[in-house]
Amino acid sequence: MATLIGSYDELPSVHTKLHAWIKENHYKLNGAPFEVYQTDPHTTPKDTNIIEIFFPIK
Repeated sequence: MATLIGSYDELPSVHTKLHAWIKENHYKLNGAPFEVYQTDPHTTPKDTNIIEIFFPIK
């Protein structure tokens, strides 16, 4: 799991880093990644969005 505080434009790089960490540490995905949006992008400034990115592993 990682938490992104900032622009949604950064989500692809967080996904890439999590995939790399999983591979480097010899884990395997155990389900589809998912995101939890803690802030509303319509009312939150772009640089203060909070998104939690989860990668289920085994």
